[in-house]
Amino acid sequence: ARYGLIVFTGAVTLHELGVGAQLVHSAFTIVFGAVALALALAFGLGCKDLARDWVTRYLESARSNKKQR
Repeated sequence: ARYGLIVFTGAVTLHELGVGAQLVHSAFTIVFGAVALALALAFGLGCKDLARDWVTRYLESARSNKKQR
């Protein structure tokens, strides 16, 4: 969390100074997306049984709601 805060503060500082604003924005977006993808993969691979059960319950709930309409 500490390093994330340092990186975020550095990105905001560079943006406010006008130093490569588009580059800073693009880099921050890419890093944020990579972290989100890594977390999704970790959940999907590490908790595959839990993820399968969750998706199954979600789909069954969606089907039952659709039939009730």
